[in-house]
Amino acid sequence: MTSYGMTEINAVFNSPVHRRDAWRLDSAGLPVSDVQYRIVDPETGEDKPDGESGELIVRGPGLMAGYLPESANDGAFLDGWFRTGDIGWVEPGGWFHVTDRIKDMIKVSGFSVSPVEIEEVLLQHPDVADCAVAGIPDPRTGEIPVAVVVPSPDAASTSADLTAYVAAHLAGYKKLAGVRFVPAVLRSASGKTLRREIASGWHAAGDEPAQT
Repeated sequence: MTSYGMTEINAVFNSPVHRRDAWRLDSAGLPVSDVQYRIVDPETGEDKPDGESGELIVRGPGLMAGYLPESANDGAFLDGWFRTGDIGWVEPGGWFHVTDRIKDMIKVSGFSVSPVEIEEVLLQHPDVADCAVAGIPDPRTGEIPVAVVVPSPDAASTSADLTAYVAAHLAGYKKLAGVRFVPAVLRSASGKTLRREIASGWHAAGDEPAQT
């Protein structure tokens, strides 16, 4: 059984409790009965249609009154709706998919780039066993995406090969500025990719990303 929730409002989506035959592993579930949700553009607050990614905002009887101190509420609400900070999308039937955190999105020349989208492309390459994408500062574009890759056994691809592979599958502003091979991807005990640490480690190692 899958579910999605948070301390501020408890459960928002979950698998249909009395329909085990309908449970899915690729979605957090369906909306619970007493919670309302919207998928909105995180910059404008405008609603997104089903199938398009945006920020999940929620409200309901179990929503917290606010944070303490009150200054912590700055930016936490949008006209009474709680901003979860999670990026996701909803199928026409109501099944919710969470894909990113807003703070993990990479800003490239004003465009929001999902690291997960780039990772999904990389993982389709037979020479990639695991990977993670993070954004690092760039004086021209604001940020640029870079990747750390755990190569598959007997992999022969170079960093340039994988960079070209991503460029062939995604829009130009989503292309990688660099690829580094690592023995393992940095993750927390719960399995969360530590993107900030990956970005910091990139700079600490003195890697120079390719010009975009």
